[in-house]
Amino acid sequence: ALRLRSGASRHLRIVTTPALGLDMVPDAVMAFRSSDPDMRFTISTRHSGEVPAYGFDMGLVFDASTRSVSVGAIPIGQVPVVCVSKRGTLGNISAEELGKTLFQHELVALEATEPLGRMLTEIGVAAGWRGDPLIRVQTYQMACSLAQRGAGLAIVDAMSAIHAAEHDPCIDLHALPKALTLPVNMVYPLGKGLDVPVRALIEHLSASLRKRLAIMSERMDCR
Repeated sequence: ALRLRSGASRHLRIVTTPALGLDMVPDAVMAFRSSDPDMRFTISTRHSGEVPAYGFDMGLVFDASTRSVSVGAIPIGQVPVVCVSKRGTLGNISAEELGKTLFQHELVALEATEPLGRMLTEIGVAAGWRGDPLIRVQTYQMACSLAQRGAGLAIVDAMSAIHAAEHDPCIDLHALPKALTLPVNMVYPLGKGLDVPVRALIEHLSASLRKRLAIMSERMDCR
């Protein structure tokens, strides 16, 4: 029915950041295909700042501020920023205490070209952090992997954190002050607009985001 109503192309090109492509996008695509199994997808991963430079029908990014004037953006939600550590490293530290002492710990830092890396660098410098970590990485997944091995604390988005926790029982997730969040944005070519399949997929993406955040909340409550 969706196919007949839309009259649109039967091929959706999605470009997503690696973190949002771990679970949120696959969940949404499979939910979409349950009602429109003939739609073809091409899904690519790029970092947030690179996404607007690629041809796509829709893109998923944290930071949409670098997009060109020909690219529109629709907010999908917010994801909390959380701390990933090797199991037992921090005990049951509170979010408030961790927020106060965060930069006293060894950190696996993210490149400042990434939205979260930029955010943490700004907060760290204000807190007196030297900003010269022993390990700096580009992907949130690698930060989690190094944290699991005891290299330091990884400060990552909730999507990366819960994916790591589901696949590795040897890590702990810790809440940070609620002010630390990242926006999730869907970007699209303004010249093309939003056709019916894209609008339907946005709904599935929003539902997938809520589902992943509920899983994270349950995991942290049970720790």
